[in-house]
Amino acid sequence: RRNCDYTGKSLVSIYHQNSLYKVIDPTLWWSDEIDPLDYGMDFDFTRNFFEQFHELNLRVPKAAIQNAKSENSEYTNYSAENKNCYLCAGSSISEDCYYCSRVTHSKNVCDSYDLYNCESCYECLNSTFLYGCTFSKSCHNSSGLMHCENCRSCQDCFGCADLENSRFHIFNEEYTEAQYRERLPKLKAELSQVTLLAKKIKSARSSYIINSENCSGDLILNSSNCQSCFTLKESRDCLYLGCGEKDEDCIDCNFMDNSELQYFSTNLRFNYRVSFSALVWYTSESSYVVNCFNSKNLFGCSGMKRNQYCVLNKQYSKEKYESLVERIVNHMKETKEWGKFFPSWLAPFPYNCSVAQDYYPLEPKEALSAGYQWLNRETEDQRATQNKLASPTDIIHCSVSGKPFKLNKQEVKLYEMLGLSSPADCPDVRRKKRMSVLKRAINNYV
Repeated sequence: RRNCDYTGKSLVSIYHQNSLYKVIDPTLWWSDEIDPLDYGMDFDFTRNFFEQFHELNLRVPKAAIQNAKSENSEYTNYSAENKNCYLCAGSSISEDCYYCSRVTHSKNVCDSYDLYNCESCYECLNSTFLYGCTFSKSCHNSSGLMHCENCRSCQDCFGCADLENSRFHIFNEEYTEAQYRERLPKLKAELSQVTLLAKKIKSARSSYIINSENCSGDLILNSSNCQSCFTLKESRDCLYLGCGEKDEDCIDCNFMDNSELQYFSTNLRFNYRVSFSALVWYTSESSYVVNCFNSKNLFGCSGMKRNQYCVLNKQYSKEKYESLVERIVNHMKETKEWGKFFPSWLAPFPYNCSVAQDYYPLEPKEALSAGYQWLNRETEDQRATQNKLASPTDIIHCSVSGKPFKLNKQEVKLYEMLGLSSPADCPDVRRKKRMSVLKRAINNYV
Protein backbone atom coordinates (compact mmCIF):
# COMPACT_ATOMS: atom_id res chain seq x y z
CA ARG A 1 0.00 0.00 0.00
CA ARG A 2 0.95 3.61 -0.58
CA ASN A 3 -0.85 6.96 -0.63
CA CYS A 4 -2.27 8.70 -3.69
CA ASP A 5 -0.05 11.70 -4.49
CA TYR A 6 -3.12 13.80 -5.32
CA THR A 7 -5.69 12.89 -2.66
CA GLY A 8 -3.66 11.18 0.07
CA LYS A 9 -5.96 8.15 -0.15
CA SER A 10 -4.45 4.77 0.74
CA LEU A 11 -4.02 2.64 -2.39
CA VAL A 12 -2.95 -0.80 -3.51
CA SER A 13 -0.10 0.00 -5.86
CA ILE A 14 2.64 -1.54 -7.98
CA TYR A 15 4.79 1.52 -7.19
CA HIS A 16 6.39 1.68 -3.74
CA GLN A 17 5.94 4.78 -1.58
CA ASN A 18 9.38 6.20 -2.45
CA SER A 19 8.99 5.82 -6.20
CA LEU A 20 10.04 8.84 -8.28
CA TYR A 21 6.71 8.80 -10.10
CA LYS A 22 3.49 10.60 -9.21
CA VAL A 23 1.10 7.76 -8.38
CA ILE A 24 -2.65 8.26 -8.18
CA ASP A 25 -5.93 6.43 -7.69
CA PRO A 26 -6.78 4.52 -10.92
CA THR A 27 -10.33 5.90 -10.84
CA LEU A 28 -8.90 9.41 -10.81
CA TRP A 29 -6.36 8.53 -13.51
CA TRP A 30 -9.08 7.36 -15.89
CA SER A 31 -11.29 10.39 -15.21
CA ASP A 32 -11.34 13.57 -17.32
CA GLU A 33 -9.77 15.39 -14.39
CA ILE A 34 -6.36 14.03 -15.44
CA ASP A 35 -5.48 15.20 -18.95
CA PRO A 36 -2.17 13.80 -20.27
CA LEU A 37 -1.92 16.75 -22.67
CA ASP A 38 -1.33 19.04 -19.67
CA TYR A 39 2.18 17.60 -19.46
CA GLY A 40 3.11 18.02 -23.12
CA MET A 41 6.64 19.08 -24.13
CA ASP A 42 8.23 20.45 -27.27
CA PHE A 43 10.87 18.19 -28.77
CA ASP A 44 14.38 19.59 -28.43
CA PHE A 45 16.60 18.55 -31.34
CA THR A 46 19.75 19.50 -29.40
CA ARG A 47 19.14 16.67 -26.90
CA ASN A 48 18.68 12.93 -27.21
CA PHE A 49 15.23 11.38 -27.20
CA PHE A 50 15.49 9.12 -24.13
CA GLU A 51 16.46 12.00 -21.82
CA GLN A 52 13.46 14.03 -22.93
CA PHE A 53 11.12 11.05 -22.62
CA HIS A 54 12.41 10.39 -19.09
CA GLU A 55 11.55 13.97 -18.06
CA LEU A 56 8.06 13.62 -19.49
CA ASN A 57 7.50 10.22 -17.90
CA LEU A 58 8.39 11.55 -14.44
CA ARG A 59 5.84 14.34 -14.80
CA VAL A 60 2.87 12.29 -16.03
CA PRO A 61 0.90 10.63 -13.19
CA LYS A 62 0.79 6.83 -13.05
CA ALA A 63 -2.26 4.75 -12.19
CA ALA A 64 -1.44 2.85 -8.99
CA ILE A 65 -2.44 -0.42 -10.61
CA GLN A 66 -3.64 -1.63 -14.03
CA ASN A 67 -6.93 -3.36 -13.48
CA ALA A 68 -9.81 -2.78 -15.88
CA LYS A 69 -13.49 -3.77 -15.89
CA SER A 70 -13.14 -6.07 -12.86
CA GLU A 71 -15.34 -6.77 -9.85
CA ASN A 72 -14.06 -7.41 -6.32
CA SER A 73 -10.54 -7.89 -7.68
CA GLU A 74 -8.68 -4.96 -6.12
CA TYR A 75 -5.46 -6.93 -5.64
CA THR A 76 -4.89 -7.83 -9.30
CA ASN A 77 -2.52 -6.16 -11.76
CA TYR A 78 -2.22 -6.01 -15.55
CA SER A 79 -5.60 -7.73 -15.55
CA ALA A 80 -9.07 -7.15 -16.93
CA GLU A 81 -12.65 -8.42 -16.75
CA ASN A 82 -12.15 -10.55 -13.63
CA LYS A 83 -14.47 -11.27 -10.73
CA ASN A 84 -13.51 -12.23 -7.16
CA CYS A 85 -9.81 -12.66 -8.00
CA TYR A 86 -6.96 -12.05 -5.57
CA LEU A 87 -3.24 -11.49 -6.17
CA CYS A 88 -3.39 -12.41 -9.84
CA ALA A 89 -1.28 -10.86 -12.59
CA GLY A 90 -1.71 -10.86 -16.35
CA SER A 91 -5.07 -12.60 -16.01
CA SER A 92 -8.40 -11.87 -17.65
CA ILE A 93 -12.01 -13.02 -17.93
CA SER A 94 -11.66 -15.25 -14.87
CA GLU A 95 -13.53 -15.77 -11.61
CA ASP A 96 -12.53 -16.87 -8.11
CA CYS A 97 -8.81 -17.24 -8.90
CA TYR A 98 -5.99 -16.66 -6.42
CA TYR A 99 -2.18 -16.31 -6.59
CA CYS A 100 -2.06 -16.91 -10.33
CA SER A 101 -0.31 -15.50 -13.40
CA ARG A 102 -1.56 -15.60 -16.99
CA VAL A 103 -4.83 -17.35 -16.17
CA THR A 104 -7.63 -16.61 -18.65
CA HIS A 105 -11.22 -17.78 -19.13
CA SER A 106 -10.87 -19.82 -15.92
CA LYS A 107 -12.69 -20.31 -12.64
CA ASN A 108 -11.78 -21.44 -9.14
CA VAL A 109 -8.04 -21.77 -9.76
CA CYS A 110 -5.21 -21.25 -7.25
CA ASP A 111 -1.40 -21.13 -7.39
CA SER A 112 -1.17 -21.70 -11.14
CA TYR A 113 0.52 -20.26 -14.22
CA ASP A 114 -0.66 -20.00 -17.82
CA LEU A 115 -4.02 -21.77 -17.69
CA TYR A 116 -6.72 -21.34 -20.32
CA ASN A 117 -10.32 -22.47 -19.83
CA CYS A 118 -9.63 -24.38 -16.62
CA GLU A 119 -11.76 -24.88 -13.53
CA SER A 120 -11.11 -26.07 -9.97
CA CYS A 121 -7.36 -26.56 -10.37
CA TYR A 122 -4.41 -26.15 -8.05
CA GLU A 123 -0.68 -25.82 -8.86
CA CYS A 124 -1.03 -26.41 -12.60
CA LEU A 125 1.18 -25.02 -15.36
CA ASN A 126 0.82 -24.33 -19.07
CA SER A 127 -2.44 -26.23 -19.55
CA THR A 128 -5.83 -25.84 -21.21
CA PHE A 129 -9.35 -27.16 -20.62
CA LEU A 130 -8.72 -28.89 -17.27
CA TYR A 131 -11.14 -29.64 -14.48
CA GLY A 132 -10.29 -30.75 -10.95
CA CYS A 133 -6.55 -31.18 -11.60
CA THR A 134 -3.62 -30.65 -9.22
CA PHE A 135 0.19 -30.41 -9.53
CA SER A 136 0.07 -31.02 -13.28
CA LYS A 137 1.93 -29.51 -16.22
CA SER A 138 1.27 -29.21 -19.95
CA CYS A 139 -1.97 -31.20 -19.84
CA HIS A 140 -5.03 -30.61 -21.99
CA ASN A 141 -8.70 -31.56 -22.18
CA SER A 142 -8.50 -33.63 -19.00
CA SER A 143 -10.01 -33.98 -15.54
CA GLY A 144 -9.01 -35.47 -12.20
CA LEU A 145 -5.27 -35.45 -12.92
CA MET A 146 -2.71 -35.39 -10.10
CA HIS A 147 1.05 -34.96 -10.59
CA CYS A 148 0.77 -35.52 -14.34
CA GLU A 149 2.68 -34.15 -17.30
CA ASN A 150 1.77 -34.00 -20.98
CA CYS A 151 -1.47 -35.93 -20.66
CA ARG A 152 -4.27 -35.25 -23.13
CA SER A 153 -7.91 -36.26 -23.05
CA CYS A 154 -7.34 -38.21 -19.83
CA GLN A 155 -9.34 -38.72 -16.64
CA ASP A 156 -8.44 -39.80 -13.14
CA CYS A 157 -4.70 -40.37 -13.48
CA PHE A 158 -1.94 -40.04 -10.90
CA GLY A 159 1.78 -39.49 -11.52
CA CYS A 160 1.53 -40.11 -15.26
CA ALA A 161 3.23 -38.68 -18.35
CA ASP A 162 2.63 -38.76 -22.09
CA LEU A 163 -0.77 -40.45 -21.90
CA GLU A 164 -3.65 -39.87 -24.28
CA ASN A 165 -7.29 -40.98 -24.00
CA SER A 166 -6.51 -42.85 -20.77
CA ARG A 167 -8.26 -43.33 -17.45
CA PHE A 168 -7.49 -44.84 -14.04
CA HIS A 169 -3.69 -44.91 -14.46
CA ILE A 170 -1.11 -44.68 -11.67
CA PHE A 171 2.50 -44.03 -12.73
CA ASN A 172 1.45 -44.94 -16.28
CA GLU A 173 0.07 -48.33 -15.20
CA GLU A 174 -3.60 -49.04 -15.82
CA TYR A 175 -5.98 -50.11 -13.01
CA THR A 176 -9.66 -50.85 -12.74
CA GLU A 177 -11.78 -48.05 -11.34
CA ALA A 178 -12.21 -49.94 -8.05
CA GLN A 179 -8.45 -50.49 -7.70
CA TYR A 180 -7.72 -46.85 -8.54
CA ARG A 181 -10.24 -45.53 -6.01
CA GLU A 182 -8.85 -47.89 -3.37
CA ARG A 183 -5.23 -46.82 -3.87
CA LEU A 184 -5.84 -43.09 -4.22
CA PRO A 185 -6.35 -42.20 -0.50
CA LYS A 186 -3.06 -43.89 0.45
CA LEU A 187 -1.22 -42.04 -2.33
CA LYS A 188 -2.58 -38.73 -1.08
CA ALA A 189 -1.71 -39.56 2.52
CA GLU A 190 1.91 -40.28 1.59
CA LEU A 191 2.19 -37.31 -0.71
CA SER A 192 5.81 -36.40 0.14
CA GLN A 193 7.03 -39.87 -0.87
CA VAL A 194 4.65 -40.05 -3.80
CA THR A 195 5.96 -36.74 -5.18
CA LEU A 196 9.44 -38.25 -5.42
CA LEU A 197 8.03 -41.24 -7.29
CA ALA A 198 6.00 -39.01 -9.58
CA LYS A 199 9.16 -37.16 -10.60
CA LYS A 200 10.56 -40.43 -11.94
CA ILE A 201 7.74 -40.58 -14.50
CA LYS A 202 9.02 -37.84 -16.77
CA SER A 203 7.66 -36.80 -20.11
CA ALA A 204 9.78 -37.92 -23.03
CA ARG A 205 8.95 -34.73 -24.87
CA SER A 206 11.67 -32.09 -25.09
CA SER A 207 9.09 -29.45 -26.01
CA TYR A 208 5.32 -29.08 -26.09
CA ILE A 209 4.14 -27.97 -29.51
CA ILE A 210 0.57 -29.12 -29.97
CA ASN A 211 -1.72 -28.88 -32.98
CA SER A 212 0.72 -26.44 -34.61
CA GLU A 213 2.50 -26.25 -37.95
CA ASN A 214 6.05 -25.05 -38.67
CA CYS A 215 6.71 -23.88 -35.12
CA SER A 216 9.74 -24.04 -32.81
CA GLY A 217 10.21 -23.22 -29.14
CA ASP A 218 8.05 -24.63 -26.35
CA LEU A 219 4.51 -24.56 -25.01
CA ILE A 220 2.91 -23.63 -28.33
CA LEU A 221 -0.74 -24.47 -29.01
CA ASN A 222 -2.91 -24.13 -32.14
CA SER A 223 -0.41 -21.92 -33.98
CA SER A 224 1.43 -21.77 -37.29
CA ASN A 225 4.73 -20.37 -38.56
CA CYS A 226 5.95 -19.26 -35.13
CA GLN A 227 9.69 -19.61 -34.54
CA SER A 228 11.55 -19.50 -31.20
CA CYS A 229 8.32 -18.74 -29.34
CA PHE A 230 7.31 -19.77 -25.82
CA THR A 231 3.90 -20.04 -24.13
CA LEU A 232 2.03 -19.05 -27.27
CA LYS A 233 -1.54 -19.89 -28.27
CA GLU A 234 -3.61 -19.47 -31.44
CA SER A 235 -1.03 -17.26 -33.17
CA ARG A 236 0.68 -17.18 -36.54
CA ASP A 237 3.72 -15.75 -38.32
CA CYS A 238 5.57 -14.69 -35.16
CA LEU A 239 9.23 -14.70 -34.12
CA TYR A 240 10.85 -14.54 -30.65
CA LEU A 241 7.65 -14.19 -28.61
CA GLY A 242 6.94 -15.08 -25.00
CA CYS A 243 3.52 -15.41 -23.38
CA GLY A 244 1.00 -14.53 -26.07
CA GLU A 245 -2.42 -15.42 -27.38
CA LYS A 246 -4.09 -14.69 -30.73
CA ASP A 247 -1.17 -12.67 -32.10
CA GLU A 248 -0.12 -12.22 -35.71
CA ASP A 249 3.04 -10.97 -37.47
CA CYS A 250 4.89 -9.99 -34.28
CA ILE A 251 8.62 -10.03 -33.46
CA ASP A 252 10.56 -9.70 -30.19
CA CYS A 253 7.60 -9.17 -27.85
CA ASN A 254 6.16 -10.69 -24.69
CA PHE A 255 3.00 -10.65 -22.56
CA MET A 256 0.60 -9.88 -25.37
CA ASP A 257 -2.89 -10.77 -26.57
CA ASN A 258 -4.90 -10.12 -29.73
CA SER A 259 -2.25 -7.95 -31.34
CA GLU A 260 -0.84 -7.58 -34.85
CA LEU A 261 2.40 -6.14 -36.24
CA GLN A 262 4.06 -5.54 -32.88
CA TYR A 263 7.83 -5.14 -32.63
CA PHE A 264 10.21 -5.05 -29.66
CA SER A 265 7.46 -4.29 -27.13
CA THR A 266 5.90 -5.72 -23.98
CA ASN A 267 2.54 -5.85 -22.15
CA LEU A 268 0.33 -5.47 -25.19
CA ARG A 269 -3.37 -5.98 -25.73
CA PHE A 270 -5.53 -5.46 -28.84
CA ASN A 271 -2.93 -3.34 -30.68
CA TYR A 272 -1.98 -2.76 -34.31
CA ARG A 273 1.46 -1.59 -35.49
CA VAL A 274 3.08 -0.74 -32.15
CA SER A 275 6.86 -0.76 -31.67
CA PHE A 276 9.41 -0.09 -28.89
CA SER A 277 6.65 0.32 -26.30
CA ALA A 278 5.45 -0.99 -22.93
CA LEU A 279 1.98 -1.43 -21.43
CA VAL A 280 -0.09 -0.39 -24.43
CA TRP A 281 -3.72 -1.47 -24.93
CA TYR A 282 -6.20 -0.82 -27.74
CA THR A 283 -3.70 1.39 -29.58
CA SER A 284 -2.38 1.59 -33.16
CA GLU A 285 0.36 3.20 -35.27
CA SER A 286 2.51 4.21 -32.28
CA SER A 287 6.17 4.00 -31.20
CA TYR A 288 8.13 4.60 -28.00
CA VAL A 289 5.06 4.95 -25.78
CA VAL A 290 4.27 3.64 -22.29
CA ASN A 291 1.04 3.35 -20.30
CA CYS A 292 -1.08 4.35 -23.29
CA PHE A 293 -4.64 3.20 -24.01
CA ASN A 294 -7.35 3.57 -26.66
CA SER A 295 -5.17 5.83 -28.81
CA LYS A 296 -3.46 6.01 -32.20
CA ASN A 297 -0.62 7.84 -33.92
CA LEU A 298 1.51 8.53 -30.86
CA PHE A 299 5.27 8.98 -30.59
CA GLY A 300 7.23 9.25 -27.34
CA CYS A 301 4.12 9.59 -25.18
CA SER A 302 3.23 8.53 -21.63
CA GLY A 303 -0.15 8.02 -19.98
CA MET A 304 -2.30 8.77 -23.02
CA LYS A 305 -5.96 7.77 -23.21
CA ARG A 306 -8.19 8.36 -26.21
CA ASN A 307 -5.58 10.61 -27.90
CA GLN A 308 -4.06 10.84 -31.38
CA TYR A 309 -1.32 12.69 -33.30
CA CYS A 310 0.77 13.47 -30.23
CA VAL A 311 4.53 13.72 -29.64
CA LEU A 312 5.82 13.92 -26.05
CA ASN A 313 2.16 14.35 -25.02
CA LYS A 314 1.74 17.47 -27.15
CA GLN A 315 -1.09 17.61 -29.69
CA TYR A 316 -0.43 18.30 -33.39
CA SER A 317 -2.34 18.26 -36.62
CA LYS A 318 -2.00 15.12 -38.75
CA GLU A 319 0.35 16.84 -41.20
CA LYS A 320 2.51 18.43 -38.50
CA TYR A 321 2.64 15.15 -36.57
CA GLU A 322 3.84 13.13 -39.54
CA SER A 323 6.49 15.73 -40.44
CA LEU A 324 7.74 16.00 -36.85
CA VAL A 325 7.95 12.23 -36.33
CA GLU A 326 10.03 11.88 -39.50
CA ARG A 327 12.47 14.51 -38.20
CA ILE A 328 12.67 12.86 -34.77
CA VAL A 329 13.37 9.43 -36.28
CA ASN A 330 16.23 10.91 -38.31
CA HIS A 331 17.51 12.66 -35.18
CA MET A 332 17.38 9.37 -33.23
CA LYS A 333 19.33 7.66 -36.00
CA GLU A 334 22.05 10.27 -35.58
CA THR A 335 22.11 9.79 -31.79
CA LYS A 336 22.02 6.00 -32.31
CA GLU A 337 18.80 5.67 -30.29
CA TRP A 338 16.48 4.62 -33.11
CA GLY A 339 15.66 0.92 -33.12
CA LYS A 340 16.61 0.41 -29.47
CA PHE A 341 14.25 -0.31 -26.60
CA PHE A 342 14.13 2.00 -23.57
CA PRO A 343 17.49 1.80 -21.72
CA SER A 344 17.81 0.12 -18.33
CA TRP A 345 17.98 3.39 -16.40
CA LEU A 346 14.42 4.12 -17.57
CA ALA A 347 13.03 0.94 -15.97
CA PRO A 348 10.04 1.99 -13.81
CA PHE A 349 10.55 -0.57 -11.04
CA PRO A 350 13.43 -1.80 -8.87
CA TYR A 351 14.99 -4.90 -10.42
CA ASN A 352 14.26 -7.10 -7.40
CA CYS A 353 10.58 -6.07 -7.48
CA SER A 354 10.12 -7.20 -11.07
CA VAL A 355 9.79 -10.58 -12.79
CA ALA A 356 13.27 -10.04 -14.23
CA GLN A 357 14.60 -11.33 -10.91
CA ASP A 358 12.66 -14.57 -11.46
CA TYR A 359 14.39 -15.36 -14.75
CA TYR A 360 17.74 -13.57 -14.42
CA PRO A 361 18.52 -13.19 -10.70
CA LEU A 362 21.12 -10.56 -9.85
CA GLU A 363 22.83 -9.43 -6.67
CA PRO A 364 22.30 -5.76 -5.68
CA LYS A 365 25.74 -4.67 -6.90
CA GLU A 366 25.22 -6.38 -10.26
CA ALA A 367 21.83 -4.74 -10.78
CA LEU A 368 23.03 -1.29 -9.76
CA SER A 369 26.12 -1.47 -11.98
CA ALA A 370 23.85 -2.35 -14.93
CA GLY A 371 21.82 0.81 -14.30
CA TYR A 372 18.81 -0.74 -12.56
CA GLN A 373 17.14 0.37 -9.34
CA TRP A 374 17.19 -1.85 -6.25
CA LEU A 375 14.78 -1.73 -3.29
CA ASN A 376 16.02 -2.72 0.16
CA ARG A 377 13.33 -4.98 1.57
CA GLU A 378 15.03 -5.81 4.88
CA THR A 379 12.80 -3.36 6.74
CA GLU A 380 9.66 -5.13 5.52
CA ASP A 381 11.03 -8.55 6.50
CA GLN A 382 12.08 -7.30 9.93
CA ARG A 383 8.67 -5.77 10.51
CA ALA A 384 6.99 -9.07 9.59
CA THR A 385 9.20 -10.95 12.06
CA GLN A 386 8.61 -8.40 14.82
CA ASN A 387 4.84 -8.67 14.39
CA LYS A 388 4.94 -12.46 14.52
CA LEU A 389 3.98 -12.80 18.18
CA ALA A 390 1.32 -10.10 17.94
CA SER A 391 -0.43 -11.59 14.92
CA PRO A 392 -4.08 -12.64 15.11
CA THR A 393 -4.84 -16.35 15.51
CA ASP A 394 -5.91 -16.70 11.85
CA ILE A 395 -2.45 -15.67 10.65
CA ILE A 396 -0.11 -18.43 9.43
CA HIS A 397 3.65 -18.00 9.38
CA CYS A 398 5.49 -19.36 6.39
CA SER A 399 7.56 -22.46 7.11
CA VAL A 400 10.32 -21.13 4.82
CA SER A 401 10.43 -17.34 5.18
CA GLY A 402 8.59 -16.84 8.46
CA LYS A 403 6.41 -14.17 6.85
CA PRO A 404 2.78 -14.01 7.98
CA PHE A 405 -0.04 -14.80 5.55
CA LYS A 406 -3.74 -15.65 5.60
CA LEU A 407 -5.98 -18.09 3.79
CA ASN A 408 -9.16 -16.69 2.28
CA LYS A 409 -12.43 -18.59 2.58
CA GLN A 410 -12.77 -19.38 -1.11
CA GLU A 411 -9.22 -20.70 -1.21
CA VAL A 412 -9.92 -23.03 1.71
CA LYS A 413 -13.07 -24.33 -0.02
CA LEU A 414 -10.99 -25.22 -3.08
CA TYR A 415 -8.49 -27.17 -0.94
CA GLU A 416 -11.33 -29.07 0.72
CA MET A 417 -13.00 -29.86 -2.61
CA LEU A 418 -9.74 -31.20 -4.08
CA GLY A 419 -8.84 -33.12 -0.91
CA LEU A 420 -5.71 -31.03 -0.26
CA SER A 421 -4.30 -29.76 3.00
CA SER A 422 -3.74 -26.03 3.33
CA PRO A 423 -0.25 -24.84 2.31
CA ALA A 424 2.36 -24.18 4.97
CA ASP A 425 4.32 -21.81 2.72
CA CYS A 426 3.38 -18.21 1.97
CA PRO A 427 2.21 -17.28 -1.56
CA ASP A 428 5.57 -15.74 -2.49
CA VAL A 429 7.52 -18.88 -1.61
CA ARG A 430 5.01 -21.00 -3.53
CA ARG A 431 5.37 -18.71 -6.52
CA LYS A 432 9.17 -18.98 -6.44
CA LYS A 433 8.94 -22.78 -6.42
CA ARG A 434 6.56 -22.62 -9.37
CA MET A 435 8.87 -20.29 -11.27
CA SER A 436 11.82 -22.62 -10.68
CA VAL A 437 9.96 -25.30 -12.66
CA LEU A 438 9.41 -22.86 -15.52
CA LYS A 439 13.06 -21.74 -15.47
CA ARG A 440 14.27 -25.35 -15.65
CA ALA A 441 12.06 -25.91 -18.69
CA ILE A 442 13.53 -22.87 -20.43
CA ASN A 443 17.11 -23.84 -19.53
CA ASN A 444 16.55 -27.39 -20.81
CA TYR A 445 15.34 -26.01 -24.15
CA VAL A 446 18.25 -23.56 -24.47
